[in-house]
Amino acid sequence: MTKCFLHILLILGTFLTARAQDDAASQEKKIRELRQRSNLAIENHQVAGILNVLTDDVNVTASNRQVFSGKEEFKKAWTSLFAENSELYFVREPGEVSVSLDGNTAWEQGNWEALGPKTTDWKSYGGKYSALWVKIAVGWKIKSQLFVKLY
Repeated sequence: MTKCFLHILLILGTFLTARAQDDAASQEKKIRELRQRSNLAIENHQVAGILNVLTDDVNVTASNRQVFSGKEEFKKAWTSLFAENSELYFVREPGEVSVSLDGNTAWEQGNWEALGPKTTDWKSYGGKYSALWVKIAVGWKIKSQLFVKLY
């Protein structure tokens, strides 16, 4: 009886572990898709699309060391930036996305780059970034981001 019970526990544990890994992979895929949509919104200067992946109380530390607290403050920054730089956009390329065991938070890190017109006088710049994602009733949203300029 005990041996049979241990086999059942082993099978159940294996099933639950596999299911948790599948769910984590599914959640990671969702986050990567949201990042891609955000990149597209930035490229097209669609501020509403950029803000769509953020929590209302988001905190962002930009590469110039400015800190933006809240979605409304970040909205003003994007609007101003695009008005001053009509051809500028940013791309973030996730390297790693790790979903927590409880499935309610995730960490993303990768590389970012500022891009613009394809001319010889344009100098792109970029570096590393990290993001804290939280899963809320409406889905995954970014709670915090940090951008570090390295070149």
